[in-house]
Amino acid sequence: MKRKVVVTGIGAVTPAGNNAREFCESLRQAKDGAAAITRFDAENFPVKTACEVKNFTLDAQTDPFVQFGVKAADEALKDSGLDAGSVDPYRFGLAVSSSKGGMTSLEKGDFQKYPPDLLNSHLSARYQSKGPMQCVIAACSTGTYALMEAARWIEQGDADFVLAGASDASVTKLMLAGYSQLGVYSKNGMCPYDGRRSGFLVGEGAGVAALELESQAKARGAKIYGEIAGYCMTQDAYRTTAFDPESDELCYLLRQLLKKADVKASDIQYFNTHGTSTRDGDFYETEQIKKAFGRDAYGIAYSSTKSMLGHMLGASGAVEFIACLLAMKESFVPPTLHYKEPDPGCDLDYTPNKAVPKKIDLACSISMGFGGHMGGILVKKRG
Repeated sequence: MKRKVVVTGIGAVTPAGNNAREFCESLRQAKDGAAAITRFDAENFPVKTACEVKNFTLDAQTDPFVQFGVKAADEALKDSGLDAGSVDPYRFGLAVSSSKGGMTSLEKGDFQKYPPDLLNSHLSARYQSKGPMQCVIAACSTGTYALMEAARWIEQGDADFVLAGASDASVTKLMLAGYSQLGVYSKNGMCPYDGRRSGFLVGEGAGVAALELESQAKARGAKIYGEIAGYCMTQDAYRTTAFDPESDELCYLLRQLLKKADVKASDIQYFNTHGTSTRDGDFYETEQIKKAFGRDAYGIAYSSTKSMLGHMLGASGAVEFIACLLAMKESFVPPTLHYKEPDPGCDLDYTPNKAVPKKIDLACSISMGFGGHMGGILVKKRG
C-alpha cells in the first residue's frame, strides 16, 4: 500500500508578508511587493526596483538566505503542531534548499557563508534532525524539486516527517546586473501574460512546508492542508536560458501529472503558473497548457503570484506551492496583478487584478528554470 504524503505545516517569508497569515492576506488584497531597492545604494545602478522582504531585521553575522529560511522553517514546524524533540531524529528529514546560496556574503568575499547547503546545516543543528538531508539546486525549479524529493523520501519509507522548500536572497548587485545583462529584467514591472510584459523583477524570501506520513498525521490529530496527489519533473534539451518553442516537454509533464494523480484536467480548480512576465516564456507556457489540457484548459482559474512577489528564483516554487494550499484552505483564487492589456496569444483565465472566491479541491503548481528544469505538483484538499 502506497505511503501517502500530506502537508501539516507551512511557513513563508515574502515581499508581501513575513509569515503565512500575512502572505495570505496579501494574496487576497492583491498587494504588490515591488518597491525601490533599499538593500544597497542603487542611485547609480541600472536597476532601481525589486521585490524585497520588508520589516525583517537582518543579522550581519548570517547571510539573509539562511535567516529567511530559518524563519520560514520555524513557522512550518510550529504550524505542524510537532515539537522537534518529539520526532524520531532518524525519521526527520530536511530538504530546505537554495538555488543561489549566500550571494550577499559572496559579494563581500566571505565564501564560508555562501554555500547553498548551509541552510540545511543550520536547521539540522537547530532541530537535531538526523534523517535524510539534501540541498536540491535546480535553478528556478529548486523549491518545487525539493518538495518532490521530500515527498519521495516519505513515500519510500526513508522519513516520516520532512521540512522542505527553498530560500533565496538575490537582491544584490551581482545578481541584478546579471539578469539585466541577459535582457530579462523588467523595464515596466511585473505584468505576466499582459501585452506590455518585458521581463521580471527579482524577489527574495523563503517558503517551507512540513510534509508528513498521512498515518502519522492522522494518529496525532494534526490539521492537514492537503495531500500530495502527484508530482513530476522533466527537462527541456534546448538552450540554457530559453525553452524550445517547437517541443512539448511542458505538455508531457502536465499529462504525466494527471496520469500519476489519476485525475482529469477538468478536476483542477486552480493552477499557479510559472508566469515570469517574459514575452516568450508566458506564451510558451500558455500554449503548452492548452495542448496538454485541450478545451478543459479554459475551465481552470490561473494566476501568476510572481506579479505580486517578483521572481523569488529558487524560492518561487515553494512559495507558490504554499499559495496553492492557502487558496484551497481559504477558498479563493489569488490574482495576477497588473493585467491591463490582454495578449491574444495568452488567452486563459489569469484572474486579473482581483482575488476571486472559489472552492478549490485540487490545485496545480509548476516551475521552470534556466537549464531546462521543469517540475510540477498536484495537491488535493483533505476534509
